[in-house]
Amino acid sequence: MECLDAALVIRTRHHGDDHESCADTQQWMGNVMREWGDLDEALEYFKSALTIKKRRLGDDHDDVADTLHNMAVVLDDMAKYELSLAAYREALRIRKLNYGTDHMLVADTLQCMGNVECVTERHEDALDHFRQSIDVRERLLEREGSGHAATDEHDPFVVPRRRSLDESRAQLEKLIESYEEALPLNKLLHGNDDADVAHLLSRMAEVYSDVGDWDNAVGSFQGAIRVHKANCAPAASLNGGGDGEDGKANGGEGGVDDDLDVATLLRRKGNVHMYREEHAAARDCFEASLRARKRLLKKDREQAALVASTQYAVGAAEHESGRHPEALRAFGKTLRLLRYAHGDEDGGQARMGDVLHWIGRQYDSLSEPPKARAQYLEALKVYKSCPPKDRDDRAVVRTLHLLAGVHEKMDQLSMALKIYNEELRIIDDKLDGDSRSAADALFNAGNAYAKKRDFANAMDYFERAGQRMETAYGRDDERVAICLEKLGILYAKRGLNDLARDRLTEAYELKEKVNGRDHVETATTAFKLGCVLDKIEQSAASMECYRESLRVRRAMIGDDHADVAATLFRMGENYAGRDMHDDAIRCFQEALTIRSKLFGDNDDMVAATLHPLAKAYASKNKHDKALVFYKEALRIRKANSSDGPDGKELAEISFDMGQSLENKQSYRSAIEHFGEAARTWSEGGHRHRNLPSALVKLGNAHEGNGEYDAASERFAEALGVL
Repeated sequence: MECLDAALVIRTRHHGDDHESCADTQQWMGNVMREWGDLDEALEYFKSALTIKKRRLGDDHDDVADTLHNMAVVLDDMAKYELSLAAYREALRIRKLNYGTDHMLVADTLQCMGNVECVTERHEDALDHFRQSIDVRERLLEREGSGHAATDEHDPFVVPRRRSLDESRAQLEKLIESYEEALPLNKLLHGNDDADVAHLLSRMAEVYSDVGDWDNAVGSFQGAIRVHKANCAPAASLNGGGDGEDGKANGGEGGVDDDLDVATLLRRKGNVHMYREEHAAARDCFEASLRARKRLLKKDREQAALVASTQYAVGAAEHESGRHPEALRAFGKTLRLLRYAHGDEDGGQARMGDVLHWIGRQYDSLSEPPKARAQYLEALKVYKSCPPKDRDDRAVVRTLHLLAGVHEKMDQLSMALKIYNEELRIIDDKLDGDSRSAADALFNAGNAYAKKRDFANAMDYFERAGQRMETAYGRDDERVAICLEKLGILYAKRGLNDLARDRLTEAYELKEKVNGRDHVETATTAFKLGCVLDKIEQSAASMECYRESLRVRRAMIGDDHADVAATLFRMGENYAGRDMHDDAIRCFQEALTIRSKLFGDNDDMVAATLHPLAKAYASKNKHDKALVFYKEALRIRKANSSDGPDGKELAEISFDMGQSLENKQSYRSAIEHFGEAARTWSEGGHRHRNLPSALVKLGNAHEGNGEYDAASERFAEALGVL
């Protein structure tokens, strides 16, 4: 630690205390203090390093993410779990931005988030993050050629590949760690016999095999076999069962082996026994697998097709009931039965495509986009392999639409747009331009373009979607109103406020006609129209929109809702802009009460409300009251480090606070706050438009304090930047 202290002194002397090298040294000092168990001191070093890195490198630099990750670890050690998760989330955002989704650092952060969520008993969230971490690690290993081949059964007579202790092995061991974290959570949340438990166990077994951990490989394969048997017993017993010798060969558990997945797992488990030179056990597994596969070939295919049809209906009912894990199991069984029934024959392809489509929808509903994408792609492959007479172009369009939506959820917007446009091509070529299907595709593509901030294309697609919707549903339909509202918002973003007003007015009138005046959606459009009217300085008209929105929102969603607070906040800004400060204070105060109740006293939304509330009091020359709110807003912003690279909010609060202090003739404090605003607005490689004002105010404060030389310097500096 003495060496690090000395290094920090030298680097500060040569580069100043705001240099990246100083931040690097402080980060190392934080690591050392954590190792020594001094967590408070470690946290202070990390905070200081983070402040410097954000100022020098920007909020989205990968070094900032590293420091945030280290801070999160210390906060976890201190049992400050919410703060730890917040730091991990920000680190995750930056790492995804810089490295993409598939990177080891992203996987590490996801796993750490899962660990914290386990401690706080947020088991669903923890399992989701562990699964994401697993998916990333598996994809990376697959790209490097280091991962296991999930469908490769290997030759049991070939000596297994022994891995050296290199980077690949280290990655595999991290993947095992992720599996071991996810497995007990999956069992806790979904039961020991859940299909995902079997899936995890089989993947674990493969990776255990890859690293030569044969005991755990055997145990994991055996666990996967047991769960598959539990899930497949009803279908298998319908077709004849498989007890006796087969049950004995699999550890004496009994049950049935007439399932393709069980047969495959038995084969792989036999491979592991071969690697361990346990030849008798390997033989038992291979023979059980062989018997099961022979029986599968002898099934009554017509009977299996009938059972599949019923199983499909069960899956559909489970889906409609919102029981997606149960639907997933039902459709999985349907798919296996169809494969038994049809084999490689053409007759079953379309039905298999439908089942794959529905399996994809279950994964979609369970928020597992990569798995959903895989199933949709497989469904499309099956549909396209159908003979022309059996090909269902509508099924292809439906699946393309959902596939594009999955890519959109994964922020793969370019790919989503490519698929939407392919969907539109098929609709026009094969479905005679079906207006309903085309309207949906055009609308979703418009949303994707808007997310990409390609507003010109977004507007074009929403215009076309609106036209198709009018053709399909008639003018008086809420979907038409939604298109008009989307167009209005896009016009506003491009500064075309008159056009925005016209579209939002149309949307409001149409929603009022379709839904009625006292509907939440009608109130939402009234609020958005009010925001646009404010921009074109039609303040009285915008206030009428806000009041109408507030009336409906209070009645329909209650007084303590975030949307009510948002409406009150906009009303406060409107009143303040018209110098109606008492009314502004009333609205801001109520918005503040709601936001504090909903988000807590230390949330940025609270700070965003405190600032204009303070300005309203200052406009009434109630500077003591204003200063109370300015200080609280400043405290929250600094504590949350919520500002962008230019520190916009902090600078504005400091500047406004300085004005109240100047009015109270507290010149020394005013100098401090005007100076902070001026420094912030002069940083970042560009000068903020408010910098001259801050320098003039700073000069005035120096003059008021009798510091005439300093005042002259600030005035000259202001002239120099005008």
